[in-house]
Amino acid sequence: MKNENEILNEIDIYISYHLICLNKLIKAFNEKTKPETADCNSCSFGKKFNELKNINHLSAKIKIFINEIDNIHCDFHHVTYTASKEGLSPEKLEKLNKISDLLVHKLLKLKMIIKNSN
Repeated sequence: MKNENEILNEIDIYISYHLICLNKLIKAFNEKTKPETADCNSCSFGKKFNELKNINHLSAKIKIFINEIDNIHCDFHHVTYTASKEGLSPEKLEKLNKISDLLVHKLLKLKMIIKNSN
């Protein structure tokens, strides 16, 4: 069972997984190839992040952030899936960037909350 320090150490990994995914996605669209799409529980981020959703001993505040991050991450995948079917319009790219920024911001905020709770 993970403790808060272990989660704290993994947050940068989550951010890296997400940014790698975003870069691959943009590269695929730029090269006019179909991007790899997965549901939000099957990608590298989702598989690893799902472990956090089942930890019962975390504070309510941390659990709320974990749920918010999970929802944002799934929103990102929904927009990605739609863009892969319909094409990446400037509006969808802007939406992906906003969701991506929010996801990273929430992960960094979670990191700060965990640090301050120790």
